[in-house]
Amino acid sequence: MSSVALRVPPRVIPSSLRPLAHSPRRHRRILAPSEARATLFRGEAFVLEGALRDLSAHGLGLVTAEISPGWDEDITTLELKLPGRSPLFLSGSTRHVSTARVSGSLYGVQLRHALGRDAAAWFAYVDELLHPQTQPAFDADRLWNLYSRSNYVRVMSKTDREPRGWRGAFATATAKLANAPLVSCTVAWPGEERLEAAVTMLKPFASTWLGCHLARQPDEGPVGKRLLLRQLVTRALEYPERDAQFAWLLSWVHRDARFSAHLFGDFARLPAHKPGDAAVVPFRIMRGRVTTPNAPRKRWLRLGTATSEEQEHLLRRLAATKPRAYLEAHDLVPARFDLSATREAWSKAGLSREREVLVVRRGTSVVAAAIVEAAEPGVHLAGWLDAVRIVDFDSPDDDARVALLNAARAWYKARGRDGFVYFLESNNLAHALAARLEDQGEADAVVVAASLSAPLIAWLHSITT
Repeated sequence: MSSVALRVPPRVIPSSLRPLAHSPRRHRRILAPSEARATLFRGEAFVLEGALRDLSAHGLGLVTAEISPGWDEDITTLELKLPGRSPLFLSGSTRHVSTARVSGSLYGVQLRHALGRDAAAWFAYVDELLHPQTQPAFDADRLWNLYSRSNYVRVMSKTDREPRGWRGAFATATAKLANAPLVSCTVAWPGEERLEAAVTMLKPFASTWLGCHLARQPDEGPVGKRLLLRQLVTRALEYPERDAQFAWLLSWVHRDARFSAHLFGDFARLPAHKPGDAAVVPFRIMRGRVTTPNAPRKRWLRLGTATSEEQEHLLRRLAATKPRAYLEAHDLVPARFDLSATREAWSKAGLSREREVLVVRRGTSVVAAAIVEAAEPGVHLAGWLDAVRIVDFDSPDDDARVALLNAARAWYKARGRDGFVYFLESNNLAHALAARLEDQGEADAVVVAASLSAPLIAWLHSITT
């Protein structure tokens, strides 16, 4: 691991607050401060009081001198008294009880979070103990300065200049995301005058969190690169665990992003995973501009939107050709295809999210379909949530694909976008180039089940140590 003299002294972590060794446990624990205490109730009736021994975002261990007969799986209210904090009230149930202890009985409590101020305060408290050198970051100017100085903006846009309108859209979206903890979180390593690095977790689908916007300063900075990445990405990967619907981690990794390719892609390819728990689907990123003139379209091809029967056929085609993990993570399944849960969650934060299916017909038969998606401008810096996927209903037809890309260009233009990306999942570039799209290189859609979060973090530690 590389190291340099620290210009910014790191926050000193007392030995009593150091995280317990990383293990395959899904929720990492840390020893609790000696002053932290909890009072437990069943309903309004007092049960017991004791000192916290250890804690995680989803549980805690409580040491008490007394045994409370009959305390079982009943939902229990906990009043937590934490150093320097106002009391917090959470709900939980007994996970285990150990009485063979010299210091008293140890109660293991599983926390059951409801959305609310106290749950958010508890998560923030645990994050500060587990990750004292990182913090949430929603200052759009500081983030943009990091993205600009690290060349992240130019790399993502594939241009030598800052794309027009990107910064304003990013600032607007970031202000909305700051109040949407179940839609997005950005964590950063702060320096004296700048952010040293940052990474964003975004929830674009009902049970999926997407890792994106990983950037760091181009110089060595106050800490070694490996330590910085290990601490920062660990916190980001642990964040989705607070979401009860969390089932999948997703990363769209450009082949040029070597660290992300090693972290996500190489991990997903490990042979030890259970079948269906991970998938890697390659694609090419093709950029379409709404100002580019359409390619000529064959007159006998008719464009329209999919009927319910055609949509069902589309989903059957996908199920026959794509890994289950990929389909589940992208909501390309009947129960969630309309993105209703995602649209509702994003709408509450003032953010837009939509999906539609366009089809091209020859006579009355559908030749191919395009799944077109859009998201609030600026949420994904490179606009990869304004994405098109084409599915052939019959044998591949380049004329039909060109017609669909023309239709997609009009669809995005009507929504005020300046462009879109086409996730080309075949080796045939001819139709994309004929539709006047720009080839921006190879990438992988990497999907990992939530049950592999802890092994993924262990993998992260192994490649950054």
